[in-house]
Amino acid sequence: MILEPSQIETAVKIDRNALDDALIEQASIFYSISERATEAISKRDAAKAALDQLCSQTSVFIRQNPSQFSFKQTEGSIADAVLTNPQVMQAQALYLSTKHDADFWQNAQATFEMRGKALHDLVTLFVAGYFMNAGEGGYSNLREVSRQSHQQPK
Repeated sequence: MILEPSQIETAVKIDRNALDDALIEQASIFYSISERATEAISKRDAAKAALDQLCSQTSVFIRQNPSQFSFKQTEGSIADAVLTNPQVMQAQALYLSTKHDADFWQNAQATFEMRGKALHDLVTLFVAGYFMNAGEGGYSNLREVSRQSHQQPK
């Protein structure tokens, strides 16, 4: 199952009446999201390496060709010239875009890890009879469970 970013919010929801389906699809969804996160992190890291290399090359070029620049070369002025270089600015924008993508997929991965834990807890509640109707001997909410467990026999 391959999810698109727009599908994450819907896919994270759990139908307590279909816990078996949710458990079956959890591993597949988590794997898909982990693959996307890995790919996004790889792209981010490549964009960062390219940005760093371009900054370094631009700095060296400025230092080796001072006559082509109309400013006094100080560390600060060279750093400013590197940051305002159009190619560096373009590489910076690409890096920020890939960073946003990587952050999104890492957050989705963490969300589905939490979903897996929630599924475990929901199954535990189901096995304990929590979702049974109160008329069938089950409890309709945790307050009722707590109240019933703390009542003293008469």
